Amino acid sequence: MEEARRGIEEAHVRFKELTGKTHLADCRMVFMKEMRQTVENDLRTKIEMRQKLDQELGAKMEMRQKLD
Repeated sequence: MEEARRGIEEAHVRFKELTGKTHLADCRMVFMKEMRQTVENDLRTKIEMRQKLDQELGAKMEMRQKLD
């Protein structure tokens, strides 16, 4: 909860610097957009890593079948 509050405050400062607006609802919207982008990037990275691991596992299983 504290981390979220700090993030909102940081977004508020950035938003004020960029736009000159100080309305807190606008700042929260910017913060939530940034958080969503971060989560999407994290998920995309995890999916790519999972696909890579699945490919490696598939290759190892094929090698093992060939050896048997």
